[in-house]
Amino acid sequence: MLDKDYLRNQSCLIVDSSAAFAANLRSCLQSMGFTTGQILIAAKPAAAKQLLLERKPTILITEQELDSIYSLHLMEIHESMHDESVRVSIMTGKSGTVAPIVNVSEGLLDGYLIKPFSLDAFRQQIKRILESKINPSEYALRLRAGRKLREQGLLDEALDEFGAAKLLHPKPSIAYYYVGQCLLQKQEYDLALEQFRHGLELNPTCYQCAFSEFETLFSLGRFEDVRKWIEPLRTRFPVTSYRLTMLYKVVIATEAFGELAALNDIYKDLDERSPELTSIALEASFIAGQTSLRRAHLAEALPFFEHGLILANRELAYIDRVAMALIEAGAHEDAKAFLDKSSPLDQGTPGFHRLSFRIAQATLPKDKLISIGREIVLSGHGEPDIFRSVVQLVAESGREILAETLIAKAVETAPDMRSELYGVLERILRTSA
Repeated sequence: MLDKDYLRNQSCLIVDSSAAFAANLRSCLQSMGFTTGQILIAAKPAAAKQLLLERKPTILITEQELDSIYSLHLMEIHESMHDESVRVSIMTGKSGTVAPIVNVSEGLLDGYLIKPFSLDAFRQQIKRILESKINPSEYALRLRAGRKLREQGLLDEALDEFGAAKLLHPKPSIAYYYVGQCLLQKQEYDLALEQFRHGLELNPTCYQCAFSEFETLFSLGRFEDVRKWIEPLRTRFPVTSYRLTMLYKVVIATEAFGELAALNDIYKDLDERSPELTSIALEASFIAGQTSLRRAHLAEALPFFEHGLILANRELAYIDRVAMALIEAGAHEDAKAFLDKSSPLDQGTPGFHRLSFRIAQATLPKDKLISIGREIVLSGHGEPDIFRSVVQLVAESGREILAETLIAKAVETAPDMRSELYGVLERILRTSA
């Protein structure tokens, strides 16, 4: 039986979208001896994460339907906070929805309940798990001992414990995972990979073994081997923001751009995206488009660029990169069309005028280009690159007075360019004399 001294040291976070269901679970926990102050409730993933980080509850009960990816993310955070001997993680969900995440959560998840379930079933599940923490199996004890030794840096002793644990379970994939982690610390990478693969042979959905093999191959720069993991990881396992970032990096490194659409779908469904993830997703779209242009596949490039435009929130810096890539590929009209997609807030800015002028340079005859350039300079929206180009064009057309007028206007914005711009004018006048 569970004594009050043990329960006094526990705290619980219930994550469920149903306030009524969460309240019932709270009442059940109170009937077991938990106090109101020991029980936290969150209805949304972001609030749950905040409570988890701030209050560090020892027990996590999370609803699978809330978001299977985020539930796994919460379990990983929870795992990092407490030793397995005190940490409890339970998932609830409807029949057919819990099983997939249970399969990949070995080592993270202590139990699960299929909705609807009785409060008595819940009470018995909690009791069973808590009692297993107090009186663990020999397999759990070996894993626990091995983890502590590994944390102390006693890797050989830890390997002995994990090796003994392998003999105590019919499918000890987690023991293979920990052996692999020890071998990684010893920098025995190929042997570590063998352990992760053995663990996957025993349990093909072992989340820890799968991502450990993937991350090890990634860190070793074996990108062609890593590439084989993209499809299995995104289809068989919940992918967190951190792992999705890595998948994008692999796509870029191996030019596996056929996977981008599927990764972008995962990206859209994530509730939480790190700045690094957003940045690498944007870069993947741009590089995919750029690569397609290099292969002379314009029609293939444009959807990649369009998706990047959404990720970039139509920022002018991204539009500039795309437009320049399109101009270099000779797709001038597409470059202009892309510029037209810029935000109204950017239109009329120096950067917008610079890009407009560069597109005009690639598409318009000199007289029209001079006319556009003159308007930009005289309106005070020019910048150094435009000043140089316009002064040179006007001087080459023999219009010395206009060139001097434009120089005078340009130096109001860029006074340090006076000598440079007059030098351009004088050089062209000497050449044409």
